[in-house]
Amino acid sequence: MNIENRIKQRMEELGIKQVDIVRHTKASRGSVSQWLSGVSAPSVKYASKLADYLQCDYDWLMFGAGTPEIKSESKPKGDIGEVIDMQLWSKNDPLPEDEFAYLPFYKDVEFQGGKGCFPTEDFNGYKLAFAKSTLHRYNVSPKDAVMVSMTGDSMEPVIPPGSTIGINMGEKRIMDGKIYAIDHGGLLRIKRLYRLPNGYVRINSYNDIDYKDECVPIEEIEVVGKIFTWQVMV
Repeated sequence: MNIENRIKQRMEELGIKQVDIVRHTKASRGSVSQWLSGVSAPSVKYASKLADYLQCDYDWLMFGAGTPEIKSESKPKGDIGEVIDMQLWSKNDPLPEDEFAYLPFYKDVEFQGGKGCFPTEDFNGYKLAFAKSTLHRYNVSPKDAVMVSMTGDSMEPVIPPGSTIGINMGEKRIMDGKIYAIDHGGLLRIKRLYRLPNGYVRINSYNDIDYKDECVPIEEIEVVGKIFTWQVMV
C-alpha cells in the first residue's frame, strides 16, 4: 500500500474530505491533491500535522511500517529526538547563557565533503539557540553538538534538502535504524545505519526509490555522530 492509499484509507475511515486536510495542515490544495494522487509525499513540515489529523501512527503513514495505531513514541523524526524550534543568533548579540546553549552553526559548510570533522572556529559567527533543558532531555552535551546544512534529496521526505541538522558527536555507537552523520570515503553523509553479521553495516536512505541500500565493511565508515534533531528552513 502506497502513502496515498494510506491517506485515503484513514480519510474514509474518519469521514474526512480533502478540504479538511487543507484546512488542518495549512498546505495548499495543490499539495494535498498531489499527496492523494501519489505525485509527491508530504514534507516533514506537514507530515506530523497530517498524521495527527488522521489519528494514525507517523511511521505507518509515511513509510508503511507497523500498524495505524498511534504509538506513544511516534514522532516525525525516525526516533531521533524532537524536531526542535531553533533561534538564530549572531556572535555579537547578547546571549542569556543561563537558559540557553548556543551551538555552532556552520551555515556555509554543507554536509557533503571532508573527513568527518568540522572547523575548530565558527567562521560565520552564527549559533543556534537551544534550551539547555531540551538538550539535557535528549542526553546531548552542548560541547558535543554542532549544526550543519543538509544537501541532496536522499533523506526525503523526512529530511529535505536545505534542512539544518543537529549532530551529537558524543554519540557514535550504532543502533539499528537510527540516523547518523558518517564519513564514508571522505564524503560526509546523513544516513540510517543497521549493523549486519560479519562486520558489515547497511547504509539506508529514506528515499529508497532513488538511493538503494549499501552494505559495506564497518571499517569503511567513520561515525561522526548521531542526529538528534533537524529543522526544515522554509
